[in-house]
Amino acid sequence: MLPTDDARHTAGAAPRWCESWYFDFASAAGTGGAVQLVLWPHEARAWYWACFVEPGEGPVLVREQDVALPRAPSLEIRAEGLWAECVLEEAFEHWSLGLEAFGVRLEDPLDAFRGERGERLPIGLDLSWEATVEARVPGVDRRGSDGYMQAGRVYGDVLVGDRRVDLDARGLRAHTWGDPCWLGAPWWWVGAATEDGGAFSVVTFGEDSPITGSRATVGEEHVDVDVVAWAPLALERPDGTSAQLWRALCDFRGPRVNGPGWAAWMPATTEQRPVEMEGR
Repeated sequence: MLPTDDARHTAGAAPRWCESWYFDFASAAGTGGAVQLVLWPHEARAWYWACFVEPGEGPVLVREQDVALPRAPSLEIRAEGLWAECVLEEAFEHWSLGLEAFGVRLEDPLDAFRGERGERLPIGLDLSWEATVEARVPGVDRRGSDGYMQAGRVYGDVLVGDRRVDLDARGLRAHTWGDPCWLGAPWWWVGAATEDGGAFSVVTFGEDSPITGSRATVGEEHVDVDVVAWAPLALERPDGTSAQLWRALCDFRGPRVNGPGWAAWMPATTEQRPVEMEGR
């Protein structure tokens, strides 16, 4: 990979071509979050999502799916009640994440699928993302997209309402461009930055979930998964259809990972819900 691969790409000819930057962070104390910026150059718009979770509180969500496309090569976006920027400081080494927005804290995470009704409050991010291992291309079928994943350390400040949360956490980031296979259904992913600075990440495509109860099984590998906090998201695809993106901060225990990370999946139907959420 070249240093230019870490920056914004020239759009491909396919109408559904998009480019996505994803960053997450998770601490052993149960604090975590994620940021994702998606550019749709042929539609001249961008999507932006952010979430933050902490013990004893519902998730705080920011979701905007109709933002003006940032002028290249910048990744700075602005909309009503939203300013955000992802800054490439040094290719494959250092990114900065900034956010000033109004988000909504959900009392019940499932309210993400019921109009996102909750407490409106300001949220801000001033974070540094520093690599702890080289970026790698996942060894899975990404179905027409290019990209890579990288583990790192995330530190800085999260502002929630009138509080400042100091953050020192592990995190993963992913950068993809091409056909957005992650918008199709169904797929399942679990990933975490490991204690030694490396990365654990597995993804599968298909209707059969690798997550059964509190265990994820991919191939011959088994990982125990305890959900710490939920932060699901309702999506409106470019074709007008809706989807449910399930996301959770988790504690993983397995041969190659032991600690906090994130799980995400987009099931085949909106009726397909995680077992742990039943009865909420």
